[in-house]
Order: sequence, then C-alpha cells, then structure tokens
Amino acid sequence: MHHNRKGGTGPACLAGCDPQFSVAGYCAPLPVCQSNNYTFTDTSRILTNTSVGAYLGNVTQYDFTLDHQDNNATSIIQDGELALILTEAGGGTKVSSTRNILYGSFSASIKTTGAVGVVTAFITMSGTKDEIDWGACLSSPPPGRQWTASNMSEAQNNYFWEGDVGSYNQSGRAIAKNRASAYHVYGVNWTPDLLEWTVDGTVTRTLTRASTLSGGLYKFPQTPSKIQFSVWPAGISSSAAGTISWAGGMIDWSGTGSLGYYAAYVQWLNVQCYDPAQLTFQSSNSTKSSNSTSRFRERDGEFDLDERSPLWKRANAISSYVYGTNSSAGQMSVFASDAQTVMSSVANTGKNMLNPVKNASSASNTAVGNWWAKQGIAVKVGIIIGAVAVVLFLLVACCTCVARRKDKKQYAQIQKAARAGATTGRDQIPLVEKKTSTTASSTPAYSPPENYQTRPSQPASQGSYGFQQPAYGSQANLGRPQWPDERTQQSQQAQPGYGQGAYSPYGQQHQSNYGGQYQQQHPQSQQFGGQQQQGYGQQQASYQGRY
Repeated sequence: MHHNRKGGTGPACLAGCDPQFSVAGYCAPLPVCQSNNYTFTDTSRILTNTSVGAYLGNVTQYDFTLDHQDNNATSIIQDGELALILTEAGGGTKVSSTRNILYGSFSASIKTTGAVGVVTAFITMSGTKDEIDWGACLSSPPPGRQWTASNMSEAQNNYFWEGDVGSYNQSGRAIAKNRASAYHVYGVNWTPDLLEWTVDGTVTRTLTRASTLSGGLYKFPQTPSKIQFSVWPAGISSSAAGTISWAGGMIDWSGTGSLGYYAAYVQWLNVQCYDPAQLTFQSSNSTKSSNSTSRFRERDGEFDLDERSPLWKRANAISSYVYGTNSSAGQMSVFASDAQTVMSSVANTGKNMLNPVKNASSASNTAVGNWWAKQGIAVKVGIIIGAVAVVLFLLVACCTCVARRKDKKQYAQIQKAARAGATTGRDQIPLVEKKTSTTASSTPAYSPPENYQTRPSQPASQGSYGFQQPAYGSQANLGRPQWPDERTQQSQQAQPGYGQGAYSPYGQQHQSNYGGQYQQQHPQSQQFGGQQQQGYGQQQASYQGRY
C-alpha cells in the first residue's frame, strides 16, 4: 500500500504524490509533456467529475481535470473560454492539466478578476511542491500569489522549491495594464538552468539555477509539474490577517452584481515541451538506466544511422516521467520512461498499475467502475437507454421466435391429423380425397333419411324424356342437368310443345293440386305419336301410385 503523510492509494499516487514521503517506486509514473495549443470550446476534454478516483491517469481521454468546482451552477465554459468562477459559498474553481511539464515554455491569454481580496492563479505545481507562479505579492508575509486587486496594472510572479518559502523574498513584478478588463499573455520559459517570466512576449524577469544555490542545494524547480488555473478567496474571515492584507482586504460580495459571482477568463493555453529524450532514460521493465543525453550528443563518426535507430525508437517510446532517488547532495532525480501511466483501480499504486488488487471488491475499485465514474451524465443516460433498448429488442425477438415455433408445431400437428383423417377438439368432418379417375363414385356423399322413398331409376328405353335420378356427390353428375324442381317444371310447361309429365318431389297433397294439369291433354299434343302419348299416361299413373 502507498504510504505518504496522508496515506492512500490510487489518486494519491498520481501527480500529487511526493516521492520523498513515499515508499520507493510507489508514486505512479507521470504522463509526459506533449506540445499543444489548448482551447476551451467545450468540456469534452475536461474531466468535470470531481469525485475521488474519477481520474486515474488516462491522458488520452482528458487534457484537464476540474479539481474543484464552485457551488455555483454556471458552466466553466463561456463563449469559448475557460471561466474560473468564485461565489461566496463556493470557494472558487481550480483546473489542472493531466500531463506534466518538465522544462519547456508555456503561456496563456488571461483576463483576471478585479475584486479586492480575490486571487487569480496561473501556476505549475509538482508532487514535491516545486512551484512556478505568476503574481506572487511583493508585500510583507504571508507570501502573495498571483494577481490581487491592490494594483490593477501590475502582475506578480514567484517560485518555490519543494515548498520552501524562504524569507518570502523570491517574488517579482511586471506591468500588465488593465489586467481585469483586458487580456494579456502571461508566459514562462523553463530550462534546467534558467527561468524567465514574460508578459505579452516580453521577458520581465530572469532567474538562473546557479543563483538559487543555498546550503549545497540548488533550490530551483526541477520536477514534473501540472499546469493549473484557479480563482480563490483570500479576503475572507478564515484567512490569516497577513493574507487578507496582501490580497487588498475583505471581499465585497455585493460587487458580483447581476452575475452573482466573480470570474477570471482564459482564452487559450500553449505548451511547448522540452525534449524528454534529453533526460536519462529508465525502462519500465529494467532497473538499469542509460544516459541518453550523452549518447544522443555523439554524432558523426561515432556510429551510423542504423546503430542510432534503437535510441531514436526509445525516444519515441517515452511516455512518462519517473522519480529516482535523491542524490548525495539531496537533489531529486527524474528519468524519462516508457512506463504505463494509467491505473486500473483506485487500489493500485505505482508498483502495481494494472494488476487486480485483493480486497478491492467495491465496484468503484474495478476498471469498469472507474471507466463508468469518468463518464458524464449525458453519456451515462445514453448508455442506460441504449442498454434498455437492446434488452427490449432481444425480449421481443425471443418471444417472436417462441411464438413462431409454437405455430409451426401446431400447423404440423394439424397437417398430420388431416392426413390421418382426424381432427382434435372438433366434430369429425369427413375428408373427400381428390380423385384422379373420371368415373363416378360408387358411394354417394349424401345418404337420405330412412323414411325417404327414393324413386327407382328410369329404364333406359324411356329415351330423352325419361328422368334418371342423378348420383349426387359423384363425378357422374358433372355436365348433366339437375333434377327439376317446381319452378323449373312450371317454366318447362309454359314452353310451346311441352307435353311431358313431370315428377313432383313434394308429396301427395301437392301432387293433387297439380296432378289435374298433367292428366289433361296438352294443346299441342297431337304432334306427338299416340304411342308416345300413351306412354306418358302410364308414367303419370305410376307416379301417382307412389305418392
């Protein structure tokens, strides 16, 4: 477990880790500097989740972290600028870079606050408390930092080595007219041997490393540092009397006007890094180190390009800074490395960045939990809605498949029952097989009641006027006229030349009503032969006898 003055793991082992008060190697490797010009059009590259463990070293996802957010609900991005908000209850705003800088140059376009007692800060800060400031106050202690309202056309600067404030005599000043209403570009040039502060491109102060020698130590900033912007309240009742005096007095909260807050604004940040290949290289999988500085300086005549290739590949692989041990003189050593900078959980340390940690059962201590914690509210809502939609889709698809499978089984059972001539749960319905033969069926599909007297078939000798009962339900009836009913008979009788007797399917009483007309002679019956007429009379008598 990582131990320092406060104790802890995870975030405590990242950029804020002080190697002088930690177990060797437990401070995590620090993400290496990357030259860039940063703008503030939105918060997509700012981790606004301020909960512990939200940031675990992933610099590919975020350029800045919101370390402290004022209680005010106002966005930290306004009109394409970073707005550093301060309200009476909120305590101010602080934003830090995720990458560290170790030598190089950095500058920012800033408009400071203009209120008495309110401080605007643009600084670098390392785990060992090395610090480079813009605006440390020249007045008496405690040490001033950044801009205060005591002089609206003056900017102040300072530096500290490992938190040592000395005699509060390390600060300087520069002219920055109307800094509360106009933007100025404040910058720092930092090399292993020199510090320069600039305003609008003009060097206003120079500090050499050699000039900081004291007691055998160079008290000069020399460790990887984050770049930070902040606004904080110095003129409040809880501050020391000296701090309130340095800041110009107590804050007048009624001066916030309709906005309800004080604010400083940052338009952009430009960072140009010192080449990390100039540092001594230490591989992440080896304790041996090689001085890349001296080897890179060897050029023509020493080795050819092919021999130099591994060194250039190593320089391109540099991803982090790692702390070494203090020298015999007490100076902190730093190496360039290819070591991993992202922790897998808040329970990890610099010695164990990716492997699972025992007893880290909490969801927030897992890689997934850490990833989830980093997401914004909108992203989380979108993920939840998407997950619900996927679950509903899968549920509907599953139910549809089950229903179709069930229908398929039922259809198969019906087909099987149909082929077997049986049905399930209904009255039995006879199935009529299709016949390929054109011959009449020997068995009629309809059977008359038992008390129904069927008429015997007419002899074939009756010719075209003999009526033969059709075979219903068979193919023998196809193409032949249907058995005449009463209406058909009357229609036929009305035709000229009709003289045939007709069979009535209606019983004796009906027959008696119509029988008389069949017994009379048809007006045109003379056209038929007597023999044929006689045959009709016999047929009529036969019909009456049956009914």
